[in-house]
Amino acid sequence: EKRKNQRRLGFPAARPPEG
Repeated sequence: EKRKNQRRLGFPAARPPEG
């Protein structure tokens, strides 16, 4: 999923982290 991938890569947190 793009959303999860962005978080893993360390993209700017545009959305609150899931967890």
